[in-house]
Amino acid sequence: MKGIIPLLVFISLLFSNCSKNDEKHPQTIKARTFTINTPYGWILIEDQGFDTYIGRITDESTTVYFDQGDLSFGGLENVEENDETIYFTRTTINGVPAIIHKENRPHEASINTRLSVYLDNGEKRNRLYVLDSDNDEFFISIFKTHKFL
Repeated sequence: MKGIIPLLVFISLLFSNCSKNDEKHPQTIKARTFTINTPYGWILIEDQGFDTYIGRITDESTTVYFDQGDLSFGGLENVEENDETIYFTRTTINGVPAIIHKENRPHEASINTRLSVYLDNGEKRNRLYVLDSDNDEFFISIFKTHKFL
């Protein structure tokens, strides 16, 4: 009986978090190979990539970039903590293995940090990222709505 109560609490938190994400991010953006939920008013901009599918999802003041394909990051086994790591966690997003990683970017003049999610379902890979995030929880909640098509 003691094991059932924590399980029920976890399940209720999981479902309540899903509905909260739907409330915060009611608009579904459909790219060629995945969907992601955002607040209203965000748009998809597809860019020209070489051997990967790249683009941006933006509301003009905030941008989530994406880079999808075999060359985007090579696989989750290639994503590692390093001296610049601020945050690193392995997780699953909608059943797909993922890593959320925030790192300092001291060698880049125009940015200070990059918050990324790396997703790899064995057939498709996608990396979503934000530069100089001022609200990591907000962007991670958007990342967690990612679904491969």
